[in-house]
Amino acid sequence: MLEGDALVRVAAWALPDEESAPRRIARGEGLVGQAIADARVLELRDASAHYLRTGSALGSATASRVVIAPVYADGEVAGAVELGFVGGEGRFDDARTLLEMASEPVGMALRSARYRARLVELLEETLSRSCCRTTSRAI
Repeated sequence: MLEGDALVRVAAWALPDEESAPRRIARGEGLVGQAIADARVLELRDASAHYLRTGSALGSATASRVVIAPVYADGEVAGAVELGFVGGEGRFDDARTLLEMASEPVGMALRSARYRARLVELLEETLSRSCCRTTSRAI
């Protein structure tokens, strides 16, 4: 999710450990940062063995193909999705098309989630202030 001028990781799946990917990436930094800076989809067909590792309880592997796509909310970049593929070519080519088609709905969902979280924070703050005022009047 884009916060200011940096991406903040909000979800991950199949990473061998939480520290194997950075939590923040500045706009223009690395391939993900470049994808949001340029507002375009990037593909790696022969990714380095050190680029993206996936893992499960039974083992790990290196993604040989990667698709990185910005997601949008009302035409503005709202975040990015990075998908790694292990094994043969399979449906890799379809992933780019899928990400391009889903970029606006995913971006809108990210922005809506951020707005809801902020609304909850404000509601809790308002309730807290209201309780303090009620308590001080009762004393």
